[in-house]
Amino acid sequence: TRPKLVGVPLHPLSLSLPDTMETLWPTSPKTTQPSESDASIASAEVNAPAPLAPSSALPPACRAVSASLAELGGRARPQRIQRCNGELEEVWPEYWGLTLAQCRDLMHRCRQDPRWQRSNNVYTLVNEYIKPWTRGTGLGYAALVNQEAPKEVSVMISHAWGENAEEFFETLERSCRGDDVMFICALSLYQCEDGAGPTIAEQIGCCAEESPFRRVLEHIAGRGQSAGWAWRWQAAINLIPCLLLMIAIVLYFFPMGAASCIPALHGCAEGRLILHGTEWIYLGKICLFPHWEFHYKELPPEYHLCVPLAIVFLVAAALSRVFTQRSGMYRGRMVA
Repeated sequence: TRPKLVGVPLHPLSLSLPDTMETLWPTSPKTTQPSESDASIASAEVNAPAPLAPSSALPPACRAVSASLAELGGRARPQRIQRCNGELEEVWPEYWGLTLAQCRDLMHRCRQDPRWQRSNNVYTLVNEYIKPWTRGTGLGYAALVNQEAPKEVSVMISHAWGENAEEFFETLERSCRGDDVMFICALSLYQCEDGAGPTIAEQIGCCAEESPFRRVLEHIAGRGQSAGWAWRWQAAINLIPCLLLMIAIVLYFFPMGAASCIPALHGCAEGRLILHGTEWIYLGKICLFPHWEFHYKELPPEYHLCVPLAIVFLVAAALSRVFTQRSGMYRGRMVA
C-alpha cells in the first residue's frame, strides 16, 4: 500500500533565495516545466502527492552531487507519521509548521525545568530539550505536536542557532500573528540522527531544488500567486491604517499650533495657567496637577473642518485595521 502524502508538488516559480543556500548547494540551471495556472494551484488538495522528480530529471550539477552523497542519504525524504491503522503518512516540509501558541507552550515547558537558564541559546534548546522529547519518534518537534493534523506553513523563519532562545521567541511574538504557521529549522527538522527517522542530510537532500527551505519558499510563493494582487501588495495594505491614523492626528493637532487653542466640534478652548493656585496638587515640592482656567472662543473659519475630518480619518483607520486583521488575506512571507 502506497503511504499517504501530506504536501503539494513543487511549483516552478522563480524565487530569490538567501545567499547562504547557494553556499550549501551548487547552483544549477532551472529545469523547464509547464507552468500551472493560479486556479490549479488554489484547488490543490491538501493531501495531494508530492513526489520528487526522478534522478534523471535533476540538473546535471544536482545529479553529480546526488551520486556523491548517496551514502549520506541521497534524495530528500519526508517525515512519516504512524497512523492507528498501521499506515505511514508521509509529511513533507510544507507541513512542518508551528503556531505562536505552540511556541509559547514550548517556552513554558522549558521554563518549568529547573535546569533551564535564560541565557540558553537555540543549540542548547535543541540538544537538551528538543532531541530528548522527539528521540525515537522520527518526527521533528513541529510534526510531533501536530500529528493529528500537520499544519501548512505560511511563514518561513530565518534564524541563527547561536542566538538566545528566549529572545528569539520574543522576537517571533512581535513579528508574527496568531494565525501564522511558521517553519523553524530547529523545530521542524528531525534532529536526533538515531535511525528512527530521516537524517538531517536525508531531509535536506542533495541540492537546493529539493531542500525543505526551497520547498517551503516555493509553496508560499505558489499560494501567494493564487491569492492574487492582495498578497503581492500586502506590505502596502498593512500601512494604510497607520497612514490614516497619522493624518487624523495631524488634522487634530494642527489648530493647536496655528490658533493656539484646543479644537472642539463647536469651538476652541483657550487655557491659562493659574500660578500658585490653591487648587494645585503637590507631592512634596513637586506639582502634579497645576490649575488651568479655560474659556471657549470661536474657532477661526479656516480650521472648522479640522476636527470633523480628524474624526473621519480616525474611524477609517480603525475600520481598515479591522479589515486587514479579519479579511482572511493570505499572509505568506519570509521573516528574517
